Amino acid sequence: MIFWSDSMNVLWWIHGHSRQFKNFVANRIGMIQSETKPQQWRYVPTKHNPADVITRGTSVKKLSTNSLWWHGPSYLTMKEDWPQNTFETDDDAKVEVKSKMKFSADTHFNSEQKSDRVSENKLDPKRYSDMTHLCRILAWTIRFIENCQVQKVDRR
Repeated sequence: MIFWSDSMNVLWWIHGHSRQFKNFVANRIGMIQSETKPQQWRYVPTKHNPADVITRGTSVKKLSTNSLWWHGPSYLTMKEDWPQNTFETDDDAKVEVKSKMKFSADTHFNSEQKSDRVSENKLDPKRYSDMTHLCRILAWTIRFIENCQVQKVDRR
């Protein structure tokens, strides 16, 4: 059995480990992987995808004579000339990958209540003039940490 997808991202997810993705994607990919093998999945380009004929808008008259809609891509009738099982992904697929590091802001405003543990790795809200400034610093810090964990070409 061969399964077809017009989404490079979905194929990238199917070829990955479902546990590395966020819950929504991980659950669905886990179900797909339990019933199929990644090698069974192929990419169908837009120009060969019968579903795209109707979703891109067409008249009933044109649809009634559209060979792609009624018979699918011509290579399906051949045994060997199917498109190669290669695919590339874009950044949207990688968004669904779980973050490996959690970061928290230090919310202790009373210095007497601070514990003895080292807190240099946390943001101290008292050092910032307002909440907006603190949130921006926190966002940049999280972005930096995540960028350190991915390959150079995937960095934001």
